[in-house]
Formats: sequence, structure tokens, C-alpha cells
Amino acid sequence: MRITCLAFLFIAISGCAAPNKFQMYSTESTVAYPPISIIVNDGNVYTSTTCGQYGCNSYVDQTHLYALNSLRDTNRFGRVDINNAYSEYKIIMRLDRTSNDSEAIAFSKLMLGAVTLFLVPVSYNIIYESEFTVMHKDQIIGSYAYTRESDELAFLFIEPQSEKKNAINSIISNLMYDLERDDVFNTSKRDFSELSAKGYSGYSGGGPTQPFIWDNNT
Repeated sequence: MRITCLAFLFIAISGCAAPNKFQMYSTESTVAYPPISIIVNDGNVYTSTTCGQYGCNSYVDQTHLYALNSLRDTNRFGRVDINNAYSEYKIIMRLDRTSNDSEAIAFSKLMLGAVTLFLVPVSYNIIYESEFTVMHKDQIIGSYAYTRESDELAFLFIEPQSEKKNAINSIISNLMYDLERDDVFNTSKRDFSELSAKGYSGYSGGGPTQPFIWDNNT
């Protein structure tokens, strides 16, 4: 009985990951891509702390870590770093998460969750909008945008950011599919094995302002 109670308490505290409802894309090639660095939302990580009668709670946005790990899990890149200004290849990512609810409804749902300590599931309709810019040195070699819509629950027994993690995994798989389809890294013309072994070459940042124009000879 004591073990059962402890298990229930652990689940209540940690929460369970939400099941992945999003489409996942697969790729067929195993050709290696060059080492890259991913930059998420300009390198900014949103954090907040709220305090109440029974203490304070801190929130740290995990978007950058979800994207980083999702890219690493593909096992296609020589190396995946984050916020590395000297990487020859970069993937610049922007992710916005918004609710379709009005401000009044969203506030009412927030109050309901606070009053019930999230023991009562509260439903939200969430939109994830993402943009990716793939760069080689100072040139844009790929540009992509994806949207995911999700009906999510704010509930004590669901890990708070697991739905976002699922959306990012789906988006990254979609990106990988498009990178392979468009041969963005020109794998048919380049050998990245030596580059992967050496790691990063020097590049100190800066981004072009010109619109994306695909040049297959780049």
C-alpha cells in the first residue's frame, strides 16, 4: 500500500508525457550532413517565476533543448551544437506558441486551473508556428515554415511541456524530410566526412537580408 501511494505521489509531482498526436516524417538516405549549429529564437530562453500563498514556481522554456535533441536524434549531422557563432552551417529557428482563446477565456481557464490545482483538466487550442533558415557561411541555402495545431490539456498528471516537445519533434522530422528532398546540403556534390571529423570552421556571424534564392550550384 505504501509503495502504491509513493508511486501515485511521484506521478502527481512529475506528470506523464502526453502521447504524440502529430505526424512524423521519415527519410530514406543515411548520407552524412555537415556539422551544424542551431539557434532558436535568437538564443533567448524565456523564464518566469510566479509566487503565491504556498510558495513560488519557476518556468523555463525548453524549446531550444527539444530542437537540439531532436536534431541530434536524427544521427545525420557530423555534430549538432547550439548558439555556436563559428559554425560554418547554421539552422536558425523561430517558434511561436499561441492560443486561439480570447484573453478573457484564457484568463478564466488559468484561474480555474489555479483554483483546482490543475486536478481538473483544462483544454486549450494551441497553434505552433515555426520558421527555419538554413545558412552556409553568409548565404541562405534553405528556407522553410511549418504550422502545427493541437488541442492540449493543462492537467496535473501531464508533463507541462510534453505537447510542445511532440510538436517540435514533428516539425524537425518535417524539416529533415524537406532538407533531403531539396538536397539542401548538396550531398551529391560534396563530401562532408572530412568536415565532420574536423568539426567547425571559423564563421563569426552576421546574416544576409536578401530574399532566399535557391542556386543548385552553391
